[in-house]
Amino acid sequence: MSSNIDSIDAVILAGGKESRFGILPINKNMLLVKNRPLFIHILFALLEVKRIGRIFITGPADEIKRILKEHGGDIPSGKVFPVQESTDIVANVWIAFIHSLVKYKPGDEDNDEELREKLFFACAGDMPLATPMEIDEFLDGCKAAGDYDWFMGMTRKETLDFYKPKKRRRGIRMAYSHFAEGLYRINNLHLFKPFKIKNKNEFTEFYRVRYLRRFSNILKSGIGILRRNVGLEGLFGWAFMILAMKLYRMGFISASDYFRKFVPIERGEKVVSRLIGGRSKTVITTYGGCALDVDRKGNRALFERQYDQWMEHQYKLADKRGLSKKIPKIT
Repeated sequence: MSSNIDSIDAVILAGGKESRFGILPINKNMLLVKNRPLFIHILFALLEVKRIGRIFITGPADEIKRILKEHGGDIPSGKVFPVQESTDIVANVWIAFIHSLVKYKPGDEDNDEELREKLFFACAGDMPLATPMEIDEFLDGCKAAGDYDWFMGMTRKETLDFYKPKKRRRGIRMAYSHFAEGLYRINNLHLFKPFKIKNKNEFTEFYRVRYLRRFSNILKSGIGILRRNVGLEGLFGWAFMILAMKLYRMGFISASDYFRKFVPIERGEKVVSRLIGGRSKTVITTYGGCALDVDRKGNRALFERQYDQWMEHQYKLADKRGLSKKIPKIT
């Protein structure tokens, strides 16, 4: 990889102007789990990752500053920077990235290869179960994968089965993307080269319709793929994936498995690459916390109730892998 993946800046997306539910009376990233705002959980996880340099937090800047004073603890000076949110996710990532550059002027990247190759890490602010182990695992996977413009984190269904409802234990039921290799959920970890992504707005468009349980979103997604000229291979791949998802939910597992075998992950990566105008690669993580976000009304209480057990599970996994990590104490 031509860029330095061992020293990267990051953004936590803690804005409140967009959500799955439209305009909310409050910013969900400010909701409390274990008496700590959601975005503070991921902030503390990032602070433990040695490869992460400065951390920018986009959202209502004055509110973020207030919360950092109340919940931030002993954050090193010059490490964390609130940034006033803009209109949407892509705009928030972009404004944070520009803040990370020194004396940048539009067009500088045209004559500076190092600037064009600069990596930036982005994650959601509403995943209180994020751990430094999973973030490191993601970055290790990106480094091992080679030279790409956008790395997107995914987690296998088998990993996330631990968090689903069981006898006498509440949990989260999740939707998955169906690929030939198995069922996966896109998590909230992204590493990319902003100047190498030609079609930045594509991410905003597909983020809005990523919840494919709704027929309207399925229709919008299909129309979007047709308009964006990803070819028949991309269109059929999308159709087979949707069909596999629907058959799976209806209980027709064998039929679902038949159709998903026509959609290998590599095929999906090619479609995404054409959509964003850059080379994309998926990276698998195996802890699960970064795939669990507070994206449903009322499930904040579930995270509050299960937090200790779910965090303990992840740190036990780390212990089995020889990583000496202690569960962070929340005061």
